[in-house]
Amino acid sequence: MRRAAAAPVVVAVVLLDGLALVLAVAILAIAITGGGIFDVGDTRISARSVGNPLAALLLIALVRYSLAGAPASLATRCASLVRRTHDWLAGLTAARAWRIVLALSLLTLAVKLANAWSHPGFFSGDDVEVQEMSLAALFDVSWPAWTLRSAFFPMVFIHPAHAVVASIGTSDPAVLVAAGRTVVAVLSTLTVIFVFVGARRHDGLAPGILAAFLAATSHLLVSFGGTELPRPIAAALVAGAFALLLHRSTAASMIGGILVGIAAALRFSEAVFVAPAAGMLMLDRRWRDAVVCLVAAAGTALAIQSISDQLYWGTPFYSLRHAIDYTLVERQSTRGFQPPWHYLTTIPEWSDFAIVAVAVFAAVRGAWRPALWAGVPLIALSVLPHKEARYLIPIVPFVSILAGAGLWRLIVRASSPGAMRPWSSIAIVGGVVASTLLSINGYHVRRSDAAVSLARSIAGTPGVSSVAVEQLWRWGGRIYFARLPALQELDGRLARPEDLATLAQDTTISIIALRTETCARLGCAELLQGAGLEERVSAESSAAAYRVFAR
Repeated sequence: MRRAAAAPVVVAVVLLDGLALVLAVAILAIAITGGGIFDVGDTRISARSVGNPLAALLLIALVRYSLAGAPASLATRCASLVRRTHDWLAGLTAARAWRIVLALSLLTLAVKLANAWSHPGFFSGDDVEVQEMSLAALFDVSWPAWTLRSAFFPMVFIHPAHAVVASIGTSDPAVLVAAGRTVVAVLSTLTVIFVFVGARRHDGLAPGILAAFLAATSHLLVSFGGTELPRPIAAALVAGAFALLLHRSTAASMIGGILVGIAAALRFSEAVFVAPAAGMLMLDRRWRDAVVCLVAAAGTALAIQSISDQLYWGTPFYSLRHAIDYTLVERQSTRGFQPPWHYLTTIPEWSDFAIVAVAVFAAVRGAWRPALWAGVPLIALSVLPHKEARYLIPIVPFVSILAGAGLWRLIVRASSPGAMRPWSSIAIVGGVVASTLLSINGYHVRRSDAAVSLARSIAGTPGVSSVAVEQLWRWGGRIYFARLPALQELDGRLARPEDLATLAQDTTISIIALRTETCARLGCAELLQGAGLEERVSAESSAAAYRVFAR
C-alpha cells in the first residue's frame, strides 16, 4: 500500500523536476539574450523578463519540497557548497583576491560596452542632451540645451572622446555616440574596484570579494554603465571617497572630499553624500579630517560649477540656480511626482529584496558606516518630489558593501557545525542564484533603438529638408539630423486635429512623424493624405511605433 501511495508522488516529483529544468533553461536564455516576443500559433508570448518564470520555479521548488520532503541531496549539496565557499573565501590571499576583482571588472566592462554599442537608442531626453551639448561644440552649431543642465560632465568627460574620434576622420553620429558611452563604461567600472577596497578595509577580504561580486552584477550599475549619463561615474567617485575616508589620514580625507565634490558637480543631487562623509568622520571622532573633507568637497564642487557654467553659459552657477529653482522652489518635474516611500515599494527597480534584506541584516549587526552612506542619501532623495530608480545608482555600491558583509556573516554561521538548519544553506544558495539571475535579466537596457534606426534612414533620404517629429529625443534629438536645414519638435503642439491640419499646410516640411497613438487620436491619415502627404511604411517605423508621412 505504501508503494502504491508513493508511486503518484514519485511521478509528480519527476514531472516537477522536468518542468523546473525547462524553466531554468528558459531563465538562463532570457537573462543572456534579453528575450523577445514569440508567436506560437495564434498566441503571442512576451518573454523579456525572468521574473515570472523565476517565481514559477520557486513555487515548483516549494511544492516538490513538500511532496518529497527535503531532498537529502539538495540540502547536502547546498550545505557543502556553502562550506566550500566559506573555506575558499577564508583562504584567499590578497593577490588572488585582486585577480578575481580585476576579472569581475573586465567582465562587467565587457557587458557595458556590448550594451553601449549594440543599443543605439536612448533611454530618455537626458542622455540625448548630454551627447548634444558635446556634439554641438564639436560641429560648431547652436543647439538648445536645458538651462539646468551642468556643462561639466558633457564637456569634460564626453567631449574629449568625441574630439578624438572626429580627429581620426570619423563623422558617423552612431560612432560618436558610442564613443561617449565608452567613457562612462570604462570609468564606471572603477566602482567594482573601489567597492572591494572599501569593503575590505571595513569588513575584511572575504566580504570585500562578495561586495565586489554584487556590485559587478548589479543590474542598475551595469545597465546604466552603458549609457552616457553621469551617475555611474558619480557612483565610482563616492565609492572611492568612502574607501579613502576609511584610511585614517588627513591627505586621504582631503582627496575623498575632492571626489565627493566632483560627484556633486556631475549631478547636483550627489551633494547629499557630503553629509554621510562628514558624519562618518565625526562619529569616528576624526574632527580635523571631517573639516578637511567638508572644505575640500564644498570648494571642489563650487569651483567646478562656477568655472564650467561661466565657460558654457556665460554666468557662474547658472545651471545650479536654475536646477534649484525648477526642482525645489517651483517643485516642477517633467515626469510627475512620487510619494516619499516610492523607493521602498520599488526595490526590484534598483536592487532586489534578497540583497536589501541581507544589507539591512548587516546594518543592524554593526556595519553602520556603509549604512550611513546608503541610508542618508536614500532618505534625502525620498524627500525630493520626483524619483526614479536611476537616481539611486550612487547608493548601490554601499548596498553592495552591506550585502557582502551580511552574506559573509550568514555563510560563516551556516558553515559552523550544527549552527543552522538545512533550509539555511538552501536559502543562501537559492537567494544568491535568484538574485544574480534577476540582475542579469536587467542588463539589457530598453532604449529607442528602432526610432534611431528610423531617424538614420530618414536623414539619409535625398531631398529631405525639414522634418517634424513627435518625441524627438527617441530619434536621438538633433544628432542624426545635424545636416538638415530645419527640424521641428511637435511635443505639446498637437492637442486637436486642427493643430495637425495647420501643420500639414506648411509646405516646407518634408516629413511628419507621429507616434501611433497620437495618430489614432487625431485621425492623422486622412488629414495628412488630404494635405498631399503619403505614408511611408517600413520595418523601422513599425518597430518604433511611429507613422511617417512624406510630402
